Amino acid sequence: MSEINYATMSTQALREYFLEHRNEQLALQAYLERRNEQPRKIITKVGDSAG
Repeated sequence: MSEINYATMSTQALREYFLEHRNEQLALQAYLERRNEQPRKIITKVGDSAG
């Protein structure tokens, strides 16, 4: 079996690969690392109160 190069996959392709191969720990790790590299959207405005 050949090694999969997760770095060359798009984020969408990596997500689809992981969902089809849920038992592969390396695929999960690569997907989570990729997700953590992406900026997160913050949905709030200045002056919003937390409750």
